[in-house]
Amino acid sequence: MSSIGNMKFIYETKEKYFILKFKSKRLIELSREDKLQGRFHRIDSLDWSEIPTCSWIKAMDVVILCINKSLKTKMGVKGSYI
Repeated sequence: MSSIGNMKFIYETKEKYFILKFKSKRLIELSREDKLQGRFHRIDSLDWSEIPTCSWIKAMDVVILCINKSLKTKMGVKGSYI
């Protein structure tokens, strides 16, 4: 799982992009207007499609690209990652 500290370290110190799974309780802002007004949405309360969405994570000033990806393991276990 992701933590703000780890994300900031990777992005700011290592200057790298990365892929990670968010906790369902993570708060994001879906638009620049949401960011300016401080309107946050819980990830698990949103209706996600597999269309990438630019968002902002609470406590980070970096635009992120969110996508909901459904995966199936070799053992048939299904999961959804945002």
